[in-house]
Amino acid sequence: MNKKPTYCCIALIERCFMHCRICYKWKDDINSRDPNEPDLNQWKGFVDSLRGLVDDSFQLNFAGGEALIHENTLPLIKYASDRDLTTLLASNAWLIDKEMTQRLSDARLDAISISLDGITEDTHDYIRGARGSYRRVLKAIELLDKYCPDLKIHVCTLISGVNAHELEDLVIWINNNTMIDGMTFQAVTQPFNTPAEDMWYLNPEYSYLWPKDSDNIDNVI
Repeated sequence: MNKKPTYCCIALIERCFMHCRICYKWKDDINSRDPNEPDLNQWKGFVDSLRGLVDDSFQLNFAGGEALIHENTLPLIKYASDRDLTTLLASNAWLIDKEMTQRLSDARLDAISISLDGITEDTHDYIRGARGSYRRVLKAIELLDKYCPDLKIHVCTLISGVNAHELEDLVIWINNNTMIDGMTFQAVTQPFNTPAEDMWYLNPEYSYLWPKDSDNIDNVI
């Protein structure tokens, strides 16, 4: 029995404007990326080809970088949604205001995953490298719940040495928040867009991200 694919993630853009401590995509890309990137019609052709291979339950995730800064993201989400693909979007929520929620609703986005890395403003903003990010996340959740009633709202949270002490309280808060439909976790890795190192967690530039107390992490999980 041949199994069909069920999920695909596409990165329309590798750039981002936030200075996250776990992702250096605000810096020049260390990998060579073809400057002649696909235009909207070429991406639509990809979606059409993909649609011919998969079932209706297939999930197409739009990521980055920050996907919302790319002009083709919303038109392509709508194109995929109109072809009965389940559309997902990963975002830091910085650009989500009332106008953006309406555009997301018009694009018929099915689900969004928003980064939230702490129960306190200081912890989240520190990890994301942008003062005010925490408040924008909370405001975005409120706006999406109000203006995109059919949208599934999920939170994605880092597990690291920086925020481990807040994870339990954050989970409790999310479980009690009727606006949020689910939560996923991302284990800390070497920051994206940095030269690969086998023992990156010993590098003084990143080592603070690595949990030092494994027993504590086990208890938290």
